[in-house]
Amino acid sequence: MGWLYRFEMTPNAIEVFSGAGGMSAGMEASGFTVVAANEIHEPFARIYSDNHPMTPMVPGDIRKVKDALIDATSGLDIGIVCGGFPCQSFSTSGLRDVMDSRGFLYEELLDIVSKTKPPFFIGENVRGLLSAIHPKEGLGKKGREALESISSRIRRLKELSRIRSQKDLPAADQLELDALSEDSDALISEQTRYTEPIVRKIERDIKKIGYYPHFKVLNAASYGVPQFRQRVIIIGSRDPVGDEIFPEPTHFSKSMLRERAFQISSLSDDEITRRPYVTARDAIHDLEDVPENVGFAHIFTKNSDEFLEKIKRTRNGESVYGNFKEAYFRIFPDRPSPTTKENHTGTLIHYSLDRMLSPREIARLQTFGDDFILHGNKTDILKAVCNAVPPLLIKCIAEKVKKYLR
Repeated sequence: MGWLYRFEMTPNAIEVFSGAGGMSAGMEASGFTVVAANEIHEPFARIYSDNHPMTPMVPGDIRKVKDALIDATSGLDIGIVCGGFPCQSFSTSGLRDVMDSRGFLYEELLDIVSKTKPPFFIGENVRGLLSAIHPKEGLGKKGREALESISSRIRRLKELSRIRSQKDLPAADQLELDALSEDSDALISEQTRYTEPIVRKIERDIKKIGYYPHFKVLNAASYGVPQFRQRVIIIGSRDPVGDEIFPEPTHFSKSMLRERAFQISSLSDDEITRRPYVTARDAIHDLEDVPENVGFAHIFTKNSDEFLEKIKRTRNGESVYGNFKEAYFRIFPDRPSPTTKENHTGTLIHYSLDRMLSPREIARLQTFGDDFILHGNKTDILKAVCNAVPPLLIKCIAEKVKKYLR
C-alpha cells in the first residue's frame, strides 16, 4: 500500500438503495458508522429504521431526494458510499428491457460519490450485469426512438414467450408471438446498432468522476454465507489499487478444500476441515421444532391441501414446478441454499419439513442476526430479506477496504 486515507474516528458511510439494510449491517459490523441512508419503498425503509434508529433515513426516489441525502451528511468526512442499485433491467430472470429507467439509476450512485468524494465506493448487482446492454452514449432523438421501437417488440416477445411457457395463449397472441419469433434475430441484430455493454458504460462513467473501477464476481458462500449467491461487486477507488482490494475467499467446498490441501502442503489438518461452506442445516436446523411466531418473523406460508401434497412429493434438489430453480425448490440440508428470491411468497422449501421457509429462516440464510427486527406484511418482509445484500459478504469486503482507511 503506497497510500492510506486517515480518519481520526470511525469512518463514515452512506447507503443508497438500502432496502432492509444488508449493506449497512455489514458496514457497521466492520466498524463503519452509517450516517445516512435512502430507500424508495416505504415498507423497506421502515424495516431499515427499525434496525438502524440512529441513522437518518431519507426516503423516496433518489432522483428527487439526492440533495437531501447529501445535506444529511453535511460537514462529515465520508469513507465509503455504497449501494446495491436496482437490478431488474439486468437480471436474466427478468425481461432485461434496455429502456427500463431503473437501468440508469447507477448514475445516481455515482453522482452522490462525485459530490461527497469518499476514498471508495461499493456497488452491488446481479451477475447478469456483465451481459446486459445499455443505450449508446450520444444517441440522438431519432436513435432513441428507433431503439424504443425495437426494444418494445423484443419486450413483447419475451412477455408472450414467458406466458406461453406456463399456459396456452389466445389465438391472436399466438399469431403475434409467431411473427415476433420469426423476426427475433433481425430485431436483436438491429438493437446492437444502438446499444453497448452496460459494464463498459459504467466503467467509463466511473473514470469520468475521477475514480478507478474494479469489477469482480463474488460468491457469498465463499465468505461464510449459507447461500450460493453470485454478485458483481464494483469497487471504485480515488487512487489506484489492484485486485487485492477484494477479500480472499474464506470458505470452500469439501472437494476444493482437499485440492487446496494438496496444492498447499503447509496447510494443517485442522485448517482443511475448519472452513467448509456453511450449509442450510448449519444455519436453520435449530428452528425445525420452533412453532410459528409472528413477532420473531417465523411465519409459515398457508398452502392449500393440493399444493401441500405437491410439496410432500418434491424431493431435495427439485422444484414443485419442475423448471423453477430458485422458487418452490426444496433445498439440500448439507449445502448452502440457492439464491433467495421472493416469487409471490414462493420462496424455498425446507430441506426436511413440508413447508416453505419462514422469513426468519431466510434471514438466517442471508446472515441477518436473530435480533434483526422484521415487522410488517409478510410479503414485504420476504421481499426485503430475499433481495438484501448478505451482511456477512459486505462485512468481508468492507473490512478489506477499511485497511486503506486507517
